[in-house]
Amino acid sequence: MKSLTIVLFVMSALLVGFWALPKYDDLQAVKQDITTEELNKKTKQLQLKNLQEKEAKANEDKERLLKLVPRHMNQVQVMNDVRSLVEGSRFTFDGMSFSEGAVGDLGAEEITTSVSVTGSKKKLVELLQAIETNARFLSMSNFSISSSTADSGSEFVSLALSLQALYQAK
Repeated sequence: MKSLTIVLFVMSALLVGFWALPKYDDLQAVKQDITTEELNKKTKQLQLKNLQEKEAKANEDKERLLKLVPRHMNQVQVMNDVRSLVEGSRFTFDGMSFSEGAVGDLGAEEITTSVSVTGSKKKLVELLQAIETNARFLSMSNFSISSSTADSGSEFVSLALSLQALYQAK
């Protein structure tokens, strides 16, 4: 009986040594692989989030640039933009005309808008700032001004402006 116990003990030790320990080592290796893959997954998720943020920023930049220099000439939109600037500064239109300009150095074409407006001398700076900060790129090539005083003592200015709005060449 003692020898049977010893044989069973030796066989159990051999079974543990040759079967259970390698399985345990394999299990540890699998756990390590899972940990590594989870870390890789988190890294990839962070990279994906970063790329999505960059894509969103790039789309915002693209939209902003398309407002600055749209893809097509849109005379009505230019007219509405200029009208909004003028009326927002409490000036009134005396006249507006358009002419198509040349292709610029960067491949952008331009449309020239000649505008005549009248308004308060106090609001002149506000109008010029509105033109300068407009979402659409506008440059001013000509600017003439005349001043007058009303019977009430209010000072008025009449402006003639030539504004160039850019759009992408075909």
